[in-house]
Amino acid sequence: VDKRENKRNITIPEHEALKKKKGDKNIEDSPLLKSIPDSSFQKIDVRASCFAPHPNVTFDSTSLSKPILNVGFSNPGNRKLLKDFFHCGGLNSTDLVCKNTRKDKKPMKHMRYCGACIRDAISDGLPPLKSCGNFDVITQLNVEKPPDMCYWPQVEALKEIHEENPNATFILMFSDIGTWIESMKKWNGIILRLASCNITGFPNGVGLSDDELKSFYCQHVNRIREFVSSHPSHNLVEIDADQHSVGQFMSDAFQISSSCWRTNS
Repeated sequence: VDKRENKRNITIPEHEALKKKKGDKNIEDSPLLKSIPDSSFQKIDVRASCFAPHPNVTFDSTSLSKPILNVGFSNPGNRKLLKDFFHCGGLNSTDLVCKNTRKDKKPMKHMRYCGACIRDAISDGLPPLKSCGNFDVITQLNVEKPPDMCYWPQVEALKEIHEENPNATFILMFSDIGTWIESMKKWNGIILRLASCNITGFPNGVGLSDDELKSFYCQHVNRIREFVSSHPSHNLVEIDADQHSVGQFMSDAFQISSSCWRTNS
């Protein structure tokens, strides 16, 4: 990402979704959320923060370093917008599919999926991202194809990603939570696959109800914010995909023309 002399601090605008909504108490009381360790960063009301960009997050747009990793659970349409935006900006970008660039040239049965490639590289003591294509941008890290291809690096491998790339930029992309849940239900059986993957904090059999999906979503958003809070060499960019000004926000953040943010509207 190009560095510019004039530094601009980008502030995430407050979103309507930050307001309390009826039924949020169920999410706050979830046992999944109660498993999240407390920190000063997480003293912010979960109900006011986990379904939308945090209103107080700032970052220096001149210090966003590669690789840029989408560490959230974006739906396919939003991931495509991200990939196309960065590709338009001249960055080597991929979504879901990586490639084998391991130094040992070891063949990998499932290496074409980023999640499986990263998992195997870590297992073999190799740098996870350099071994899997060394892309500038990855807009989907995870793979969920049970029983043998379930791996979510943004859940299981933040430590290893940090050790390899301590200045990586992380992205969390938000859209209306109800729309996200509906897209998950329609997305090629992903709900059943998720419920069979035994992800940390999301054990087998969990994820078939809307409340369980919301709890997992909230748990993960707070996990990422906590990790960046304790590893401040990373920048976290939180994006509201529903805002009309999202194209300009992306342009200001990543120094790429807003015309590269192409929606269907």
